[in-house]
Amino acid sequence: MYFIKPKFWDEKKNSFLSILFYPLSIIYYLIVKIKNKIYMIGFNALGQFGRLGNQMFQFAALKGIARNRGFEYCIPPSKNKNEWTDHQLFNPFKLSNTSQLNFQFIDSDRPILVENKFSFDEKLFNECLDWVSLQGYFQTEKYFKHISDEIKGDFQFRNEILDPCKKMIFNVKNPVSLHVRRTDYITNLNHTFIGLEYYEEALNKINKDYTVLIFSDDPKWCKNQNISMAVCTNKQEHLSNDLLKKIGIYDYFEYVAGSDTFDYCKPDPRHLTSVVEILDGDVKKTLMIGDSETDANAAKAAEIPVILLENGYTEKNSDEIYHNHLVKDFINIEKIVSKYL
Repeated sequence: MYFIKPKFWDEKKNSFLSILFYPLSIIYYLIVKIKNKIYMIGFNALGQFGRLGNQMFQFAALKGIARNRGFEYCIPPSKNKNEWTDHQLFNPFKLSNTSQLNFQFIDSDRPILVENKFSFDEKLFNECLDWVSLQGYFQTEKYFKHISDEIKGDFQFRNEILDPCKKMIFNVKNPVSLHVRRTDYITNLNHTFIGLEYYEEALNKINKDYTVLIFSDDPKWCKNQNISMAVCTNKQEHLSNDLLKKIGIYDYFEYVAGSDTFDYCKPDPRHLTSVVEILDGDVKKTLMIGDSETDANAAKAAEIPVILLENGYTEKNSDEIYHNHLVKDFINIEKIVSKYL
């Protein structure tokens, strides 16, 4: 053991200060030694169990469990490149209550503590060991409600995000948000794809005076592939436009033809061919994606290939309806479309 020489140590000139600060230096030394014994838990896999919403729960739960146990906590640094492997917390949030100590990995040879259920685990909350890496979703506020104010501080948006949003929302009357999630919902069999009818029913429950703000993760694949898309529906045109706008996908389509747009509608093939002509397209490079016998018959009469979605608006079995391709959902549908480009 050694002792730190006090700042004012001077046996000749400051004997009183020397006597006073000598024991303080011992206390300081002991504090330093105690602080060097750090108990910590981490979340090495942050970013690999869901995107930003999941990551927020995982971060907050990690911090809440650590605080309850008297531990420090750490999350890995992030390259912010792949939203499915690198956590995105640094991008939108200030993380005001964190320090450099909180950005590191738990050693790979330490145990991984896996969440064993999707509800609050009181034993884990109260008895979590130190120097382990948590793994799971932790989707309950019970893990962090005791530090809720601090978590809210961490999740304050960065000014470059917050300031323009404040200016925009100031001019919006009665805002309500609608989340249209698509990417993994149409590629992951663990999720159920949500059709337009779901959003239509939800929006019908909202006061018409409200302004609907759409939030979506659609990568705009079709636009990137330079594909012209149009809607041919036997619903009235203005109702179709209203619905597409409300769910935030209106801008994906270059034309919307309803039952009252022309003097004819499906199954009349001119409903489809007229739209192709308006778009200056080629019928030979056109695809119909439909879910009913009416859709299929119109496309067949127009000599347009059909991608038929199972369990659509028909009482017939899929094998009784004309189609070139049969799909249960939109997983990998781009592979079918690419054959016709």
